Amino acid sequence: MQKLGFHIGNGNSYARERIESDIQDIAFTPSRQILVHKYWKTIFIVVFVLSKVFLATSIYFFLEYKHAQEKLTEVRK
Repeated sequence: MQKLGFHIGNGNSYARERIESDIQDIAFTPSRQILVHKYWKTIFIVVFVLSKVFLATSIYFFLEYKHAQEKLTEVRK
């Protein structure tokens, strides 16, 4: 990470070190919220894809059932 170039008035080195340390803590601390967000995003994508697969298979079997019913009625006539 690049050092941020900023100037603190009156040459207060303690304040500068404190701010730099806070910036580094924020930049390098892994966030649990980000990890949870990534997991939920993956879970959502998997559930979405699976729902589309199940929808397609249910439509396919419904159409096959209707086609079989039509053939059965034709055979009976």
